[in-house]
Amino acid sequence: MEWFTDVKQYGSGRKAYTFLEKQVLETGEKLDKLTDIRLAFMWFFIIVLLLGGLFSIAAIGQLQKGATGIAKVGYISYLIILPLAIIIGIVTFKQLNSLIKEVKNDFLVKKRELKAEREVQKFLMESLTEDYYLFTNIYTGYGDVDAVVVGPNGVFVIEVKSNSGVVSQDDKNRLVIIDGDPPRKNYRKQVIRNSQVIKRILDDKLNRKSFVMPILVFPFASVLKDIVLDSPWDNYKVPVLGKNEVVEYIYTHPQYTLSPDVVKKYAEALAEMETSPEE
Repeated sequence: MEWFTDVKQYGSGRKAYTFLEKQVLETGEKLDKLTDIRLAFMWFFIIVLLLGGLFSIAAIGQLQKGATGIAKVGYISYLIILPLAIIIGIVTFKQLNSLIKEVKNDFLVKKRELKAEREVQKFLMESLTEDYYLFTNIYTGYGDVDAVVVGPNGVFVIEVKSNSGVVSQDDKNRLVIIDGDPPRKNYRKQVIRNSQVIKRILDDKLNRKSFVMPILVFPFASVLKDIVLDSPWDNYKVPVLGKNEVVEYIYTHPQYTLSPDVVKKYAEALAEMETSPEE
């Protein structure tokens, strides 16, 4: 099996990150900056409190000595403004902590998504036979496709999800996750949209109609058997699989058969795709 890696080396030796890798890096950098800002603000606030305390003692002392006129107004104004400044500082610090917590949660989610993505990609790379091609992180302009497998049994677009828990479906064939983090978007629509993008690419490049099959994979969850997400509004039937089931599904899929020449043409067309956003 030939694996087209998700990291492309350019002539300059510069590494091109995948869409999700860039998001992880950017979110991590944002978290670092916010943490540095919080530390600087904390020290600034401590210094202001210490100096403010000293000035307050001095102001109270001058008022007790009978300061009059503009000096008295200044001392009183300072003693009124200082508590307000402290309150504003505390509120700002709490808001900064809340923002850091939000960015940190986003960072951890993206890291988990990247880990899930890489785990499935590695499993496919190690498990698929030589007559299959694996493409990872094909950039579509607004995001990327986690994996595309091309082989004798057809073209499969794989969307990897990092949710934990038990994956099931309700009586309306909608995805349900029990005792785990809920879906963060409509996964079925996402993988179908990615399949349509890959289909258009192949149709345009080869000037023929292609059939692309969408698959959802949950490597960190327990996936109940025979889950297929469908809808009365389209003809797509999206299987939901665990990591260890995806290769068997591809091998035993009976709906489509491709000749070696067609498989190669599909692979060549996908090999021309970018694997990351431009810098």
